[in-house]
Amino acid sequence: FARVDGDVTVNVDEGASIYSESEGFYLNNGAIVVATVGDITVNNSGNLGASNGFTATLIAMSDDVYDPSIFPFNFLNKVLDQEDIVFNNETSGVFNGAMFAIAALDYNGNVSSVGGDIEINNDGLWDAEGPTFLVGKDVQFNNDGIFEVTGEDLQTVSIYAASLEGKDAEFFNDGVVTLADGDPTDNLELIAKDDDTDFDWRGGPGSTLELDAYLAGPSDSEADELYIGGDTSGRTEIVIYDVEPSSPGAYNPEGILLVTVTGYSELGDFVLADGPINKGLFQYDLYLTEDGYDYEWVLASIPGQAAQEAPSIVTGLEELGHQAMAAGTNRLGLLGDCSASYRPGVNPTADAAGCDDMGGSVWMSVLGRGMNVDGDNSFGLYGQTTDFDVSYDQVMWGLIAGADGGRTWTDSHGHLSSVYGGVLGGYLATTMDFESGNEASYDGGMAGIYGGYQSGAWFLNSVLTGMFGSMSFDSGSLAAWGGAEDAGVFQVGGVVDSGFRFGAERGMTGIFFEPGVTVSVLSTSVDDAEWAGNDMSFDDSTSFRGRVGAKVGMETEGGFNAYVEASLWNEFGDDPEITISSLNAPDVSVTGDGLGIWADIGLGIGYETEHWAFGAEGDVAYNEDMMSYGGSVKLQVSW
Repeated sequence: FARVDGDVTVNVDEGASIYSESEGFYLNNGAIVVATVGDITVNNSGNLGASNGFTATLIAMSDDVYDPSIFPFNFLNKVLDQEDIVFNNETSGVFNGAMFAIAALDYNGNVSSVGGDIEINNDGLWDAEGPTFLVGKDVQFNNDGIFEVTGEDLQTVSIYAASLEGKDAEFFNDGVVTLADGDPTDNLELIAKDDDTDFDWRGGPGSTLELDAYLAGPSDSEADELYIGGDTSGRTEIVIYDVEPSSPGAYNPEGILLVTVTGYSELGDFVLADGPINKGLFQYDLYLTEDGYDYEWVLASIPGQAAQEAPSIVTGLEELGHQAMAAGTNRLGLLGDCSASYRPGVNPTADAAGCDDMGGSVWMSVLGRGMNVDGDNSFGLYGQTTDFDVSYDQVMWGLIAGADGGRTWTDSHGHLSSVYGGVLGGYLATTMDFESGNEASYDGGMAGIYGGYQSGAWFLNSVLTGMFGSMSFDSGSLAAWGGAEDAGVFQVGGVVDSGFRFGAERGMTGIFFEPGVTVSVLSTSVDDAEWAGNDMSFDDSTSFRGRVGAKVGMETEGGFNAYVEASLWNEFGDDPEITISSLNAPDVSVTGDGLGIWADIGLGIGYETEHWAFGAEGDVAYNEDMMSYGGSVKLQVSW
């Protein structure tokens, strides 16, 4: 406790400790109390603290104020001028409590233009408790150490700064300001006492703000808060300590308030360290919003990587289903024993009545396909867009078998006609490896019916199938919250494929040209499942694909045939969509992209005899975002 006339320097050496215990919250209760006519400098390398009251009360007076008989209350109606206060909390220093410092105050209680400045430099530990009052012509609080607001119960620490108009008070942070103590209810306020001045926040290269937060939906979330009564500038990293790391995230578009700025703030003034924060299906990131006259920095959540990838799983299931249905439309050979020798159009000595024969076949097809899709999704909130890479590599395979029967005949002009129908079934499987490292897989069965009709050069083939199985999703980002529950999948679809041959008809030797069209429709339904503590709903999706193309090929007398084919496909159906429902949070949907339009180049070879046939075909499909390649091998026995 010092009341002197002249400059005062107080040095608290490393290892020294000054602690004040008192019953009331008074100016003269503290570890250091200095009132002087002159400048005040405090250099603390030890420990300063107070159980109640101000740890440091520093009053720099002019000589017409100092009156030790009534200190410290008479300064309020006198003039304090040109006396500075500097408080240095050194690297080893610990300051616990609050401060009362006045260097510029006129007799009306306003900041004096002839007053002194206040400069506080913290390089050590500043454990703030209670309100701090700083009155000076120019007020600077420089934190290069650790400034903490912590406690077991709700705690609000306010720093009130009164500075000269045109000289805003500043809190310059190049260290750590932490409110993190496991309880997300602490508050730090930087308040300018004069409406004409601000208390600004300046972030230096090492500026860090540590906050506790409970990350959930809009009604359940909470976090420590920083209130800034002025502008912000520089760059400050916000470090979030999740007080319930095992609880699943939820959709929170409103956001959890972290920082309120009454002046001006812009993107980049605060950034989320190691962000975004993954909480299962959702990720929390920092967003800048405006609320009336204030700017607010909030921690809001959007569907994260796994959620953005989920619609692509439906796209992959649709691709598998379309490939399986195509196996039922590329029947090899003809039914019955109607070779060329029975057709008067080929053999002049043949009977004009031609051939009329019943027959049947059994067949088996093995198919495989690989696909690479470059995909991206985006989600916007508060004018900020987050992009997600949902690219994946897909591998598909299947074993399909069928049996059919029908009739083949020739008309009076020697044109071959046939009609057939059959049943098919098989096993299908696929895996999708996402660029993120997540993986989706599916396996199941299929069953269906198929048929066709040919009349001379024109033909029509069709298939109707149902596919059923189970889909699983493996993601490291969901594992901590229970992972993803497997979901049942059911698909039903049909294909109609038609064309017209110019040149050699089916079963006749020669070169042919065959334009054709295909329509393929597939409805996909995936059961609801629990993913990382949230309800995941896959909306029913209908894929509607159309094709136009043409084949050029030839058939030989020895039973060999070959062709090349070029086609153009387009997806006309729904874009896949999923909906996530969270506890005490609004539902949110994520929509993916279909495959769009793509080109396909294929070729095939085959060999046919009276009672069996073999065929192999392959193709490459591609567009700007997709490359797909695959094929099938088929063996058929007829009678």
